[in-house]
Amino acid sequence: MTDDSNPLNLTIGSILQIQATVPENAPRYSVRLIGYLPGASLVVTTPTIDGKLQIVREAQRFTVRLLKGERVLGFVSQVLQTSLKPYPHLHLAYPDDYEQIVVRNASRVSADLPVLVRNTRSSADADNFHAATIVDLSETGAKIASAAPLASPNEILHLKFEIEISGDSEELGLLSDVRNVSERIDDESGRLKVHYTGVQFRTMNRFQQVLLHAWVTDHVLQQTRRVRRG
Repeated sequence: MTDDSNPLNLTIGSILQIQATVPENAPRYSVRLIGYLPGASLVVTTPTIDGKLQIVREAQRFTVRLLKGERVLGFVSQVLQTSLKPYPHLHLAYPDDYEQIVVRNASRVSADLPVLVRNTRSSADADNFHAATIVDLSETGAKIASAAPLASPNEILHLKFEIEISGDSEELGLLSDVRNVSERIDDESGRLKVHYTGVQFRTMNRFQQVLLHAWVTDHVLQQTRRVRRG
């Protein structure tokens, strides 16, 4: 569906997810938009896995998805040209039309990520980091589940965790402000108490922002695909 009053309005640096139209369960890749000319082509980085370039052929067709605020945009495009110079990149045909879906809470994604947490009231010694789990993650914050309380509101936590992007594991070390805390009984016996801590990330560098954006975008798009198939 195309809305002439609401064009793609692409942003350089955005993360796009591409997936070959055949076979049906082809792998998904996260690529970066590095340029475009409306009506002509989108220029994106060549997909990689574990740092290795993936083979992409001219005329190959891909389903392309991207997250714009709370909308997921999708369209089918054909590879116009592949190039290794001056760096690996692809030209994808600019879409004539696209579909869009509104996703509630698009920026917040359910997760199950191990994380090490330190309250900054304590020193940075390894013994002061405690194991916990990130149960949802966004580009600006997270919700953490733990067996014991981690902090009180307005305290600062140091988080260390890994996220996987296009087959590569990336480690993040972030300072975050505690916004809320709660607890809940999470088993039938009524004895297992789980503590939840909501945090907002402090200032991040550009690389950390890009990593989180890529991870969140990829998982929002995956969840959207599952909903549509259901």
